[in-house]
Amino acid sequence: MAAKLATCCLVAIGGSAHAAPSGAVFKNFSVPEVPAAAGTPQHYFEERKHQQSKLCPGGTADLLRATNNESLFEAKSAGCENVGDRDEINRFIFGHHSVFHVVYTVKAREMPAKQRDAAMKAVTTWNLLQ
Repeated sequence: MAAKLATCCLVAIGGSAHAAPSGAVFKNFSVPEVPAAAGTPQHYFEERKHQQSKLCPGGTADLLRATNNESLFEAKSAGCENVGDRDEINRFIFGHHSVFHVVYTVKAREMPAKQRDAAMKAVTTWNLLQ
C-alpha cells in the first residue's frame, strides 16, 4: 500500500516563499503569523492542544520539543469527524514580533515511520534569520 501524498505549508517571510530543502516536495505555502505575545513555546503548545481537544476530542497532541524559541509537536486527528484522518508534525518558531507555523500534514491516521522521519527533517530544516 502506497503512502498518501503529504502536503506541507511552509513559512514565507517578507511575502516571498523560500525554496524547499533539496529533495523535498511541498504543495502549499502560507504565511500564518501570530503576535509574539502568544507566550512561551510550552504555553503556546498547551493552548493549541486545548483548541484541538475542542475540535477533535479523540485526537492527540504530543510535545516533541520546546525551547526558548520553538515548539515542535505531533497532532493526530484519529479520524475526527471535523477533519478526517490526519497526522501532522507542527513547528512554531517564535520570532521577535511574530510566531511562524511550519507544518507537514499527511491525510492518514498515522504516518509510516520513514515518512515521519522525513516530516521531522522537513519542518526542522526551516529557520528564521534574526
